[in-house]
Formats: sequence, structure tokens, C-alpha cells
Amino acid sequence: MSKPTPSIPKFILPFSILSESRIDPFTSEMELATIFALSELGREKGGGLLSKRQEEKITFISKIGYPIWLIPIFKKPLVFDGLNRHEYNMVYAKIPNVKIFIENLKRSSKTFETYLTFLSDYLNYFEAPIKEKEILIKGLISDSDFLSEFDSYYPKTEESEKRENRSGLLSPIIRNTTISSGLEDLKNIYTQTNSNKDGLYRCMKLINKITGQHIKELKSMGKETKYKFQEKIKTEEEIVKPKIAQLKKEYDNLTVKTTKNFQKLKLPLQKEKIKLEKAIKQDQAKIERCKLHSMSCSEKNDRASEQKWKEKGNRTKKIVSKCEKALRDKEKKIETLNKRKTASIFQLRSELETKIKNLQKNLQDLEASCEAEVLAYDQEIEKVIKNSKIIINQINRFIKIEETDLSQFDNLGIEENSELRKSALYYIPFYVICYKDESKRRYHIIPPSVVNTVSLATKLKSALGKSKIKQVLSNRFQAITALMDEMTILIQQNPMFQTELKEIGANFNLLGYKLIQDQIARGLEKLKNEGWISEKEYEILIPK
Repeated sequence: MSKPTPSIPKFILPFSILSESRIDPFTSEMELATIFALSELGREKGGGLLSKRQEEKITFISKIGYPIWLIPIFKKPLVFDGLNRHEYNMVYAKIPNVKIFIENLKRSSKTFETYLTFLSDYLNYFEAPIKEKEILIKGLISDSDFLSEFDSYYPKTEESEKRENRSGLLSPIIRNTTISSGLEDLKNIYTQTNSNKDGLYRCMKLINKITGQHIKELKSMGKETKYKFQEKIKTEEEIVKPKIAQLKKEYDNLTVKTTKNFQKLKLPLQKEKIKLEKAIKQDQAKIERCKLHSMSCSEKNDRASEQKWKEKGNRTKKIVSKCEKALRDKEKKIETLNKRKTASIFQLRSELETKIKNLQKNLQDLEASCEAEVLAYDQEIEKVIKNSKIIINQINRFIKIEETDLSQFDNLGIEENSELRKSALYYIPFYVICYKDESKRRYHIIPPSVVNTVSLATKLKSALGKSKIKQVLSNRFQAITALMDEMTILIQQNPMFQTELKEIGANFNLLGYKLIQDQIARGLEKLKNEGWISEKEYEILIPK
């Protein structure tokens, strides 16, 4: 595996922190002693009734650093897996060319006709189906849980050169140059997406601005058209108005004359009618009197007088019948005259309306022309508003798409850190215990931990025969711990990685230093005093 560039600063993160309930410090000697004790407890001691298990030996106990790149970009550091076990597949939208749209928009915006043609031609420019592109960024960690944990973890660092060199550091598989290539791709996508978003907003602003200008011009032209025709209409009205007034006066006179003429014709008939109506009324009264006299004579048994009155009544009835017939004739003639009068007056009115219409023909043509031209402007305004709105809605859709793509960058990396000005390697420490029997090797990994205090629950477990030393450390993280746990799989699947781990384990084997063994012994003493191990466990664990 390649070694990191020497000029790149390297930092080692702390392996453990104190729990909230712990007050006493947890020294490096106690940490070493705890790891040693856990390694001994985890070692197979051999034995077994049915199947004999071989006794394991501890080949090495090493503190190793897992490489994590921190690369400042987009005002925030991105996190890369130094062993290249992560990758991020960024999917982003490919949108229509905004630059070409703006160029054509500007070129076509000078006149309303060319602008409306442009809107019609580009009505579906941003309606095209969304095409997606994707790019694979090697090593980039995007898991939000991991990023959140690492963000709270990495500031508590010490430069590796300032520490006593007892930790083996895994060499990054992924080079800084490879990361730079992926970052360049990310920058290009970010820049292009930002540029697209800004361009789309610019398109919207330009369309709104240009559309507003042309609407203003069209409204102004509509007003000018109205004013121009109003002047012509006013002039024509001044010509036509007195002619119409004179024509109405003439026809009013004709109407009066016609009415009088018919009144003269009707007057004799009305007189005759009145006379007949009076005669009929008088004769009907005479008939009633004859009936009364006849009845009186009948009562007196005066047959001659009774017959006389009956004959007189019958003669009067004949006279009434003739008068009624004459009355009906007169009424029919009067009705005929009234109809002729109505028809004559209607004819006069029709002639008047026709002549007025002829006089107003130019005026009506002017009004119709005015309405037609103003309507044309209104329709053009409506059309440009409608087409502009359609395109703006389509642009808005792509702006949201670009903002969604940009939000991917917000979810990458950790919080902004102004102090991190250049790339750096951070190492997550973990302990590796290698066990070996005659046939195989077995690896156990202890991830970054929280140091606990001896609690009542710990004491109860001890009373049940369980070792308390297992309760000293508990996992500090979940996502980072999962990354550490997966290394056992990596060891099995990657012979090169297993070889490197064996080399680092041999070179940084804590059991190979007499000084460290002394520290482990002192640490075990402190663990015993604190109550984590018993006197018997101490005697068993103390390095011989």
C-alpha cells in the first residue's frame, strides 16, 4: 500500500473519553492494562470434554490508526475513507443549455414580434424529460451518522509527531491525487449546477422584465389607438349629430302630420259610431218598455193591446239589429284606420333609423376599428403573458431540481471549520488483538471507547461470577464502531491488508516493550485498587 505524502499533516484521535459519571482520570497505563486484561479474557485456554480446543496464544496487541482524509472544499471539510471502502454515487440532472436560451432571449427581445416568436419557439424548451447523469466519487463518506460522530470526534486531536510513537498507522489506499480528481469532478458539478441555477433565475428575471416592458408598450399603444380614434370619432360625431337631429325633427313632423291625417279620417267614423251606440241603447230601452206593456195587457186580458205592443217591440228589435250591424262596420273601419296609422308610423321610424344608420356608418366603422385594434393589443398581451408564464413555470421546475442537486452538497462533509485550511489525515485509533493457535489466526478489534466507573450494576455482575473488567470500556460510537467491526471481514477477504496488519502488529506489538509491560503492571495495580479486578485476577494477569 502507498504511503501518504509526508507534507500532509497527520493527527491521531483519542482512543477513550471519560463517561459522565466518572470523575477519576483514566491514565494510559490503565488503558494498556485494560486492553491487556480483555485480550487475556478473550483468549481460548484450550480444553473441552468432547472436542479438545487448542490453546491460543496472543501474537500481538497493537494500537492502530484507521486513516480518514479531511479535505476542505465548499467551505466545509469532506470526509474520505483512507482505505477506500466507501464511495458516493452522485446523481444530478442534465438540464437544457441555459446560456443558449439567454442569448436567443436577448437577441429576440428588441421587438414584440420577435419576442413573441421566441416565446412560441421555446415554449417547450424546458419541458423536456429530465435526463440524469451520475458520477462515482471514490472513498467519499456520505453516511450522516458517521459524519455526525466524526464531526464531534476529530477536533480533539494531537499531531502524530507530538505523541510517543506507539501507534501503527494504516497506509491510505486512496491517494490524495485520486481524491483531488474526484473533488475536481465535484467542484465542476457544483459550479455548473450553481451556474445553472443562477442562469435559470436570470432567465426568469429577464422574461419578467422583457415581458413587462412589452406589455407596457402594448398598453401604451392601445391607449394611443383609443386616443387617436376618439379624436376621429369626436370629429365625425360633430358632423353627424346635427344631421341626425334635423332628420329626427323632420320625421317627428311627418309623424305628427300622419297622425293628424288619420285622425281626420277616423273622426266621422267615430261620430257615426257614437250615434249608433246611443240609438241602440235607446231602442233597447224601448224594447223593454214594450215587454212591460205587453205583460200588463196580458194580465188585463186585453189581447188587442197585447198584440200591438208585441208588434212594436219586434219592429224595434229589427231596427236594433240593423244598427248593431252598422256599428260593427264602423268599428271595423276604425280598426283598419288604426292599423294603417301604426304601419305608416312604423314605416316612418324604419326610414328614420335607416337614414340615421347611413349617417352613422363612418362613425360605427371608426368605433369598430378602434375596438378591433385595442382587442388585438389585448390579445397580444394575453398571449405573451400566457407563454411567459408557461416558460417561467418550467424554469421554476428546473430551479427546484438544481436546488435539490445542490442540497446533496449540503449533506456531504461536516460542519465548517475555518482552521482547517488544507487537507489532513486523521487516524481513528483502535486496538487489534491477534490470537494464534497451531492452525489459524483470529483477530479481535476494540473500537474507540467510553471509560466507565464501577457502578452498582457492575458489582452485581461481579457477585454473579462475571468479570468486571469487561465493563470498563463501552463503545463510544455506533457508525465508527461499525466501520471498525467490518475490518475483521476485510482481514479475511483481503490478503494484502492482512499482511500489512500483521507487519504493523509485529512492529508495534505492545507486548514487545519491557517499558510497556511495566506500565501494564502499574495499570493493573490501579484497576485492582479501583475495584475492576480482584486480587486473584491481578495475580493471574500480572505480566511474568
